[in-house]
Amino acid sequence: MYTAPHRFKLHPTTMPTRYRLRIHCPVSGCENKDISGWSCAQDNGAVYVDEDGYLSCESYSHRAEIVYWKFDCGLRGRGSQHNYERYQYADYEGFNHAMAIGLSQLKEAGAKWATKLIQNLEKQYTYVSINRKNSQIKFVKLKSYSMSGPMVYVTTKTYDVATKRWGERPTILSMDDRPFAEGGMRKAYSAKDWGLLKSSCHPKVVKLQLHKSYTKAEAEADVKMQMKCVVLAEEYNSYSCIPKKVSFCSAQLVQFQAGPHAGQYGLLEDYLPGTFEKHNLNFPMAPLSARNTPQAFSHFTFERTNGRMVVCDVQGVGDRYTDPQIHCMDDDLQYGQGNFGAHGIISFVRNHRCNSICRALKLTPINQLPHNWGSPAGKVATAPVPRYY
Repeated sequence: MYTAPHRFKLHPTTMPTRYRLRIHCPVSGCENKDISGWSCAQDNGAVYVDEDGYLSCESYSHRAEIVYWKFDCGLRGRGSQHNYERYQYADYEGFNHAMAIGLSQLKEAGAKWATKLIQNLEKQYTYVSINRKNSQIKFVKLKSYSMSGPMVYVTTKTYDVATKRWGERPTILSMDDRPFAEGGMRKAYSAKDWGLLKSSCHPKVVKLQLHKSYTKAEAEADVKMQMKCVVLAEEYNSYSCIPKKVSFCSAQLVQFQAGPHAGQYGLLEDYLPGTFEKHNLNFPMAPLSARNTPQAFSHFTFERTNGRMVVCDVQGVGDRYTDPQIHCMDDDLQYGQGNFGAHGIISFVRNHRCNSICRALKLTPINQLPHNWGSPAGKVATAPVPRYY
């Protein structure tokens, strides 16, 4: 990579903190995703990035804003953008994505450093357009890639139900400053995860609790609950007798490292376009729609877990669901604030009416359960749920 030389002296008190640039190729469309350290083509020195949005070689002989640097990752042939023009400018989409992936190599830099870099990067590309045909920079006002709110540095965590392990990934997130929807417990904001490729990136939703005292433990419980629903949906879909398959959005825990929501925890998941519909309630667990699939799925989860839990609050677009709730008898499985335990399961037993899909799945008819279910509710709620088959 190279840029035109910028020779000047930096005052010691204003010397920016810089780190070795370790990212994959930031040229949009290039398929080289190997993360490696970059070198200056003019003096072969290592290239560094600082929080002011500048790249510089080791000796500071060349230092310029990121937008003025050209990149050549060395990839040639199919899938390369460097076949005809070796050195290419990195556009906003490409460099932001590469930087979001590369944040895992810059953990020692900290949230403040990363946030300042992100903000300066956004300022640089606000008036820049790159012409791929002649590799020229044109200064024009670009349509914003970001949301109405600022880009922020966040940490996302994913949960694997099978291994019961968490995976962590730092990334750059853009989100609107105003929610597009609000429920009884959360607000939903449109968002974009820059750590995902544009071609495969679905619009995202960040869900923040209405109360700011939402703890890490509560957020982790909500993620575990939704990922458990993902697994149960996959098991439900394995039966050939069902007329329609169902799915749940995979949820990630997101921790804001900086910005207006610094220190807060939330959930990150795919945006569901279309008409949103709620099929049954949390408590009392009563059906709200006449559709059979959502009600049969709740019944399936009840029987699949031997009556220890039931998925309710089924809602979403079509049969793609989100924001579920699990009522669970097991004390060690804290599935969020809406988990009413045995009370919630009893509510399901009282209100569910089996339909044709329940019968096709050969689920135990609700009316054949023991008569002591829910009578009296107070005593049953503190006792183990009896086996019913």
